[in-house]
Amino acid sequence: MANNIKKQKERFEKLKIQIKSDPYLNKLFEKKNFYYDFDDVKWFLKYAEIFNRYFESQNKLCKFNFDKEKCRQLNKGFQETIIIKNNSLILISKECNCNLINKIKKYFLFFNFKTNFFNFTFRNNCYLTNSRQRIIIFFSKWLKEEINNSYGTYIFGKPNIGKTFLSILFANNIARKQEKNICFITNVELINIVRTKIIQKKISALKALNFFMNIDVLFLDDFGGEKVTTWSRDEVLFSLLNFRMNNNKSTFFTSNFSIKQLIFIYKNIKFNSLTNFNKKISEIETIKSLRLIRRIKSLCYKNLSFNLDQGHFEKN
Repeated sequence: MANNIKKQKERFEKLKIQIKSDPYLNKLFEKKNFYYDFDDVKWFLKYAEIFNRYFESQNKLCKFNFDKEKCRQLNKGFQETIIIKNNSLILISKECNCNLINKIKKYFLFFNFKTNFFNFTFRNNCYLTNSRQRIIIFFSKWLKEEINNSYGTYIFGKPNIGKTFLSILFANNIARKQEKNICFITNVELINIVRTKIIQKKISALKALNFFMNIDVLFLDDFGGEKVTTWSRDEVLFSLLNFRMNNNKSTFFTSNFSIKQLIFIYKNIKFNSLTNFNKKISEIETIKSLRLIRRIKSLCYKNLSFNLDQGHFEKN
């Protein structure tokens, strides 16, 4: 009898430590003002089985993107979690990460990043520092459709500051919550794919762009990082963005350059001498560059871009 009581106390002590160190449970208890008493044996007896099943499920939770059949959960593809209802703890089933990750992945009709990035959404990532809070608020409102979903945004900043990763997180959340088809591609890849299709299939640039024009949500990564030509600027990028603007298609951009800097990048002209002829060409090229930039601005919510270096929105 004494041994049983001792073992029970040891079990409760171990369970108490697990509960106290679990971020989800602590946040849940605080949010719901849930009453608990770690020193009350009756309280533990009431919920011990629920806690044990919850922690067992957490220990088997998939962390990587693989086939659901390899899931270690008792009910493959689903994990057991705790919610509070009528001031009592209840065990429910929700999708395990392996199921969720594959659900997210199927909405990406094209992507250029490693598949392990599908493991990340805003709910499970600690990368979101204070300097990113304003863009996260924007993304949150966008997902809740408090912001017109036909608009995207333009994120720029120094190399390796996290523009692409932040955009992947947002794209994952769009797939998870809104179930829209997504394309995530760099400008270099886009232009190369279009060029290859034109050569191999002997079709026009517009036909080669059809997929990118009509995708629900388009992420153009490293905008301005490609080698600029009049063809890539006028027939590829302008045609693509003009169509998406006129058809209210959500488009998001990341770049190392501000929109003001893009004007000079897309002028695409080299001077051999300062002749009047070259000045006229410069004027024409400036107009064509501005024509493209206006499409980018029109696709951005309230004509704003986000400076990730400084952590705030600014007028384009």
